Amino acid sequence: MSDFSQLLHQLKGKAEEAKQHTSSKKRKRSDKNSGEVSEASQRNYPKDIAELGGFKLDFLCIGAQKAGTTWLHEMLSRHTNIVLPSEKKELHFWDWNRGKGLGWYKGQFRFHPKMNKLFGEINPCYAVLSERDICEIHTLFPDIKIIFIARDITERTVSAIAMEWHQKLLNLAPGQFIEDNNDSAAITDNDKDKGQSKLDDEYVISRMHHITHTSRSDYAICLRNWLKYFGRDQLLIVNYADIATNPACVLGDVCKHIGVNLEKDLL
Repeated sequence: MSDFSQLLHQLKGKAEEAKQHTSSKKRKRSDKNSGEVSEASQRNYPKDIAELGGFKLDFLCIGAQKAGTTWLHEMLSRHTNIVLPSEKKELHFWDWNRGKGLGWYKGQFRFHPKMNKLFGEINPCYAVLSERDICEIHTLFPDIKIIFIARDITERTVSAIAMEWHQKLLNLAPGQFIEDNNDSAAITDNDKDKGQSKLDDEYVISRMHHITHTSRSDYAICLRNWLKYFGRDQLLIVNYADIATNPACVLGDVCKHIGVNLEKDLL
C-alpha cells in the first residue's frame, strides 16, 4: 500500500470518528432538549427560501481542487437523469454568489417541477466553505449526497499553484479559469518572450505555505466540517488515482452513491 493510500485510509477512518463524535454530542443535546421544537432551526431558514419553488439539490462534489472534478463534471453531464448547471461548471454560489439569491441558483439548472431528474453541482472550492455556509446547505438540503476526490496532497498543491501561475500570466480575474485541463495550459508567445511561462521555484515555495493552498490540502479539517452536519453515509471519498486506473469503477461508485444507474455510454 502506498503512503498516500495509507493516508487516505486514515482519512476515511478519521471521517468516521468525527461523525461518531458529532453524533454523540447531538444525542446529548437531544436528550437535554427532548420534546422541544427547535426554534433555532426554524430561524435559520434563509429569507429567500421561497424562491426555490420546489427545487431540490441532490448532490455536491466539493473537491478536492485539481483532483479530477472537471472529468467528473464531463462524465455526469452526459447522464440522461442528471442535471448540472447549464452555463458553466463552477457557479461559486455558496461562496461568492450567495447574494444573487436562491432563485438565481435554481435558474442555473433550468429547473421546472415536472423534471424527474437529479440535480447536482461540482465545485472544488466548496471543500473549504465556512461552517455557516455548510449549515445553510444542510438546512435547505439535508439529504444531499457529497462527493470528495482525494489526490496526493503534494501533487494536488503543485498542480493548483501551476494553474494559479498560468491564470496570473493570462490576467484572469477571480472566478475565471483556463478551459484546458492541462496544467501547462496555453501561454501567449508574448509571455514566452518575456520568459514568464516557466513556473518560478520561489513562487511555488511561497505559495505552498499560503492559506489558499494549505486549507485545500487539509482534507481532514475540510471533511470534519462537513460531517458536523451530514451523515457519514452521505459522503463518498474517491481516490484520484483510481480515475486513471479504473474510471468505470469510479463512475459506477459515484452513480450508485447519488442514486442513479451507470449508463453504458458514459465512458
